[in-house]
Amino acid sequence: MKEVMINIRTKVAPDKILFCEADINYTRIHYQDRVEIIAVTLKDVERRLDSQYFYRIHKSYLVNMQYVVSGECNREIRMPNKRSIVVSRRRMSLFKKMLKQKHLIMA
Repeated sequence: MKEVMINIRTKVAPDKILFCEADINYTRIHYQDRVEIIAVTLKDVERRLDSQYFYRIHKSYLVNMQYVVSGECNREIRMPNKRSIVVSRRRMSLFKKMLKQKHLIMA
């Protein structure tokens, strides 16, 4: 994937992002080896990233579906950096469908 401009100063490579986390009017972008904080809301970040790969699992989290390691039990998913994130009840059914699609595409 090519790099995407998130704001005037920030350009990100979407395929390197594990997940994004809301922090009031800031967003923490989690990569495998670092965290970057940008002065943009998670809603704006979500608009700029491809919805084919990124899914809003909770009001505070946007995950890259390519990096979801497990999501089978309960509503908790695990990411490659050992971080666990809870999927909201409201978004769980669509998330499961997207997860199945991801596994079908990868198989």
